[in-house]
Amino acid sequence: MINSSTFSNKWAVLIIGLGFAQQIFAQSLAPNSTACGLNSTNGTYLVRAKYNDSAVLQCDCFGMHKPRIKWFLYEILSGGFLHIKQANSTVVERYVCTVEKGEMQNHTIINFRLDYTDWYSKYVFHSVFWGALLTSLIVCIVTFVVNIIWILTRESILWAERLSRVRKMVEALEKYRTRQMERIHENYQKKIQIVRDNYHQQIETIRVSYTAQSERFRDYRTAQMESMHSHLDSIRDNYYLQLQRVREHGSKRAEQLWESYEKQVNRMRAFSAQQRLKLMRQYKVKQRYLNKLLENFQDANNPEALRQHEEDVRVFK
Repeated sequence: MINSSTFSNKWAVLIIGLGFAQQIFAQSLAPNSTACGLNSTNGTYLVRAKYNDSAVLQCDCFGMHKPRIKWFLYEILSGGFLHIKQANSTVVERYVCTVEKGEMQNHTIINFRLDYTDWYSKYVFHSVFWGALLTSLIVCIVTFVVNIIWILTRESILWAERLSRVRKMVEALEKYRTRQMERIHENYQKKIQIVRDNYHQQIETIRVSYTAQSERFRDYRTAQMESMHSHLDSIRDNYYLQLQRVREHGSKRAEQLWESYEKQVNRMRAFSAQQRLKLMRQYKVKQRYLNKLLENFQDANNPEALRQHEEDVRVFK
């Protein structure tokens, strides 16, 4: 038995009432004034309650006078019923109701169980099954929406940083390409200038040698006219031959320098194109955006300027 001091800590409250008058004071069923009994004498019946609902366990007694009723597992209060306020697994027990009057004593056993039929009710808000499905669907929808919002927010926030990084990398790439192209042009101009100076120097040397040889044999023109003419012709032919050799050597050297220059320029252009394609694939930016960035860089080495510069420096072509 449980007294009243421990009852307040339980989730169920015992309320024992008189019950209905026709059940408690059924004098026709009592043979004498000292008799008492239960509708289910020494029997057992089952009471079910919905989860988290209240439940009332009724002790149906009869007799001439009100008998003394005892409830086991919980304390008896003034009244006639056992009231369970909140049904849960902790109050699922085997209850015993005992009725005493004088020396007469009867008892009945009440098995209290939880009723889970509402869990599969057709009402969505009263059914655990449909409620769980609806809750799962709502959670999935909310999770999907939150993920979409997070993806869009992340893309919008990180897009500015990504574009800034792409802009810096494109700027660095263009600066590197500009420096390399300037270095290639400078090397080409220096080598072309060396070839040009060497060409003019050799031409001047041949001209001076030809002039000196012509002056040397001019005094012998009268005495040895015929031999002088033949000798002057040989000197002139040798002069023109040397000039032709110098021109061919200079042209060949200029052609080699031009081919080397074109290879370096094409290699630099291919490197720039590969780096731009790598930026597009890595940061997922469009070609249009890169073109707009490149337009912002005031690059003197654009294709038209490069072609014009190549035509200017290509002296021997």
